[in-house]
Amino acid sequence: MTSEDYIQTIQSWRAEMDANLRRENGWLALAGLFWRQEGTNSVGSDPNCDIQLPERAPKKLGRFEFDGRNVALHIETGGAVEVNGVETQTVTLETDQEDLPSFITLDEMRMVVIRRAQGVGIRLWDNSLTARRDFPSREWYPVKVEFRLPATYSRYAKPKIVQMPDIFGGMQDEKMDGYLAFRRGGRSLKLLVAELEHQPLGIPCKDLTNAKTP
Repeated sequence: MTSEDYIQTIQSWRAEMDANLRRENGWLALAGLFWRQEGTNSVGSDPNCDIQLPERAPKKLGRFEFDGRNVALHIETGGAVEVNGVETQTVTLETDQEDLPSFITLDEMRMVVIRRAQGVGIRLWDNSLTARRDFPSREWYPVKVEFRLPATYSRYAKPKIVQMPDIFGGMQDEKMDGYLAFRRGGRSLKLLVAELEHQPLGIPCKDLTNAKTP
């Protein structure tokens, strides 16, 4: 691969990342996260509901029942509410940690139960948000060809579980399938990697350009 081909590859990846940011049910469509207590949690556009939906939703769509372990959805008003594409009135929900999470859809809204170290919550997306269209594109550093380094991938016989920080300030277990070994500045270095469904390898990392929001 020539230097020009390498730069084009990076630019294509950057364009793909920008498109993914704006996709349906992506980060720019996030509209809420509601941590839940055990018992009944109402859901709808009424301001008194525990889980607040956009104004176009029914005032009282229904309720989530949380027994400390499982979450069940009960729809109490008319409306085409689907769970994984099937219209439903009452269903026990699988969280986003399961092999087949239960995605709830109504109009352009989507919800899923999330389970994290700090508890159980309901994540809400609204695909009608204008941010999906109006959010400015990312600004990137110039591509530096000298950072294109040959590396060798070694796969673990058994995946390694490591603690990684999440966006809520906590830590969660992440599965690493192997590591990349390379040399830089006369030093031998390694990066843990995960094998991803839609990409060859994912490398979790941060550097001194990372910052904290005040």
